Amino acid sequence: MLLWHGDFVAAYGLIAVVLAPVLVRGSTAVLVLTGVAATTLLAVLYAPVALTRSDAASASPSLVAPDVVSAAVERFGEWLFGNLLISAVGLAGAAVAGVLVARAGWLDDPARHRRALRRVAVAGIGAGVVGGLPLGLVAAGAWTPSEPVALVVGVLHAVTGYAAGAGYAALAGLVVARRTRSAGAAPDGPGAVYRSPGDAGPVPGGWVTRALVALGRRSLSGYLAQSVAFVALFPAWTLGLGAGLPLWAATLCGAGVWLVTVVVAVVAERRGHRGPAEVLLRRLTYGRTPAPAHRPAGP
Repeated sequence: MLLWHGDFVAAYGLIAVVLAPVLVRGSTAVLVLTGVAATTLLAVLYAPVALTRSDAASASPSLVAPDVVSAAVERFGEWLFGNLLISAVGLAGAAVAGVLVARAGWLDDPARHRRALRRVAVAGIGAGVVGGLPLGLVAAGAWTPSEPVALVVGVLHAVTGYAAGAGYAALAGLVVARRTRSAGAAPDGPGAVYRSPGDAGPVPGGWVTRALVALGRRSLSGYLAQSVAFVALFPAWTLGLGAGLPLWAATLCGAGVWLVTVVVAVVAERRGHRGPAEVLLRRLTYGRTPAPAHRPAGP
């Protein structure tokens, strides 16, 4: 929130506090009902998003504020009265879906659930592309729908975003299943071992896999580092690149920043260093007492 109004880490914390009983002890029926309610509310909140004028200076005044003080004031209001609510509602549905998937064991043993994951990947990513295309056309200025149609576009964008997220998660599971089989592990049964990102042990696979795992083990640090980098590059009160960069150039900047975080994570992995945000989180969670050791799954 101090750097970017769209920060959603606080929303995760809010969900963990408010929905903890439902996520931990709720029955499948209660979880499904909670997910449907959260998705419906999110769709209502997102309905007006396509009504934003394409020629508007910015949907977020903090990004075009001329100095750091006025940007901070604007950003606090945008975060507290807008993004925190929308993010909490949106992430609530995603959290519920994650709990349901975890209970089904789809990503714990992706090889065993390959057929279901394949269906979810195709349907989810396909729905995400089709559902996101109308808003993309509106944002690019290539289409100006009537107000009723624009409201439908906003709802479609929100709902199919969930489908796309599920699809990409399923695709990741399929990739893991395939690479695990290639590495010689048994695809099913007790011989299959799937290491979590928290496992500090060696990771089989090529250098790309090891690099991605290194960043995954430091995902919170990587996320916060991207926020710092983007603040240095894009707002009007820093370098101000956001005002004049075309979309393709801004995309390259984003990819470049991500690649830098990958390189830093790989160096930290080789030196045996955890991410600073992960160290701080563990300290705040467990105090000075060492955190419980993670035990990778095994036979």
